[in-house]
Amino acid sequence: MLTLPAEMKNWCVALSLLAMVACDDIEDCQLDPNIGTFSMIFKEKGEDDLIFSFDSVKMDEPDLLLFTTDTIEAIQLPLNYETNSVSYTFFTDSIDYTLNVAYENRVEFYDIRCDPNPRFFNLRFSSEAFDSLVVLFDFASRQIPETNIEIYL
Repeated sequence: MLTLPAEMKNWCVALSLLAMVACDDIEDCQLDPNIGTFSMIFKEKGEDDLIFSFDSVKMDEPDLLLFTTDTIEAIQLPLNYETNSVSYTFFTDSIDYTLNVAYENRVEFYDIRCDPNPRFFNLRFSSEAFDSLVVLFDFASRQIPETNIEIYL
């Protein structure tokens, strides 16, 4: 039978307890940094943030009305984990703006006791209605600053 010196036993016990505490952090299902939304801000060339007014915003697939009559500088929109792309239509008094978002996604499991979490990355934005789009971050995460994309009108 192998016997360990008392000091080594104490270190083994301490390391085992530390490992169990660290595992508890991983098992916390609320710590997921990934979110199923992206954020954007409206700007005007040569100006600061722009206040954008719309009648409604609709997600095309699934056919879902997201917002009605609002005036905003920034907005968060959901991504659909069942597909690899989604389109949004911003209805205004004068013109309808369409924003297309293509992306990759995969489901991740942080712990067997947690629900699966979709992860969205490689976000690609396109629109023929807006003047220009500037992508700041191409993934959806709580760990990035607030804005994924700047939209210029």
